[in-house]
Amino acid sequence: MPPITDRRPAHKFVQAGFVDVASYLYEKTRDDKYLEPTGDGAGGMRIDQFWVSKALAPAIVNYWTIDVPSEASDHKGIAFELDTDRIDASATWPTR
Repeated sequence: MPPITDRRPAHKFVQAGFVDVASYLYEKTRDDKYLEPTGDGAGGMRIDQFWVSKALAPAIVNYWTIDVPSEASDHKGIAFELDTDRIDASATWPTR
């Protein structure tokens, strides 16, 4: 039986004001490379993700997967790049 995706954590991240880096870039570009699966044993799903605050979303400029030797992991590595000059300081969370 294929694995069943539990989307509750992602919904909680969205409710808390976080943005999925790869989905953000996919929505901007419609480039399928951002939705590439990250886990071999997960039925071809993108199970590894980075989440950032809404203030950082405009600063997201790139995201990619990294092939990892199969003896090291059944997941691909993931990385992303930010341009810190593009951070939306008006969207930061208040400090205590």
